[in-house]
Amino acid sequence: MGEYAGVNELHAWRDDWIIKVKVYKCWSVKDDAGLPAMNFIFVDENGNRINGFATNRALSYFEYVCTEGRWVRLTNFRIANSEWEMKGRTTNHSHQIILTHEAKAGTLRPQTEDPFINLVEFSAIYRKPFAQYYPVDLMGSLENIGEVYTQCFPDGETKRVLEFTLKDAEDYSFQCFAYGDFAVDIKERCKGFTGPLAICVLTDWTVKKNIDELTIHEHENTGFSRFLLAPPIDQVYKFKNKITKKMMAASSTQGTCATKVD
Repeated sequence: MGEYAGVNELHAWRDDWIIKVKVYKCWSVKDDAGLPAMNFIFVDENGNRINGFATNRALSYFEYVCTEGRWVRLTNFRIANSEWEMKGRTTNHSHQIILTHEAKAGTLRPQTEDPFINLVEFSAIYRKPFAQYYPVDLMGSLENIGEVYTQCFPDGETKRVLEFTLKDAEDYSFQCFAYGDFAVDIKERCKGFTGPLAICVLTDWTVKKNIDELTIHEHENTGFSRFLLAPPIDQVYKFKNKITKKMMAASSTQGTCATKVD
């Protein structure tokens, strides 16, 4: 087979697939034997995502050729069921790519400049609480950033935690929690950068339903969530303009109300 397939076409009943994808995200994991391996999220030019897994034997090759942001041509890989029931979901694809020592990756020129961020409206989440199996991308103003603290869990494990608020232009808000090194990283990058015009994007975070609030959690022990502070994308510019106009309108209204009438 010499033609490129789309990610949404992949299934396990063939072994001669050829695809061109962007390495959207990658992070270190352990295989079933406890050996170092690597997980990927690949995305094609149509925005379709699929999880990838490089075995320990293939690790040194794929962590070198499949760095984040690179477009690659993948061949000789296997396709397996995603088995999301037994582990955290990273994409909505029912299958995943298995990269063994036989698989190959060749560098390609960028196929598109699309950042592949699929923003979800806050109001949609309030109407339909997302299960933890469906990662979402959110954008909002960064407010109420706390201090990193240590939390003790019933099993004796301790984690560093950072709490902050994310608010959209319609004043829906979520209380957010980041853990471990991720918490420290967010705190460091947010120093002196907060308020209505401090715009951030959270990619692939899970939204969980509690009794009295919706909270956003990092995917623990997987590392594929990302925190983007004012990324240079059109959605951020439009959001910032919307917030600025809203603030100006509110200021104008307050000024009118405060004017003394003789």
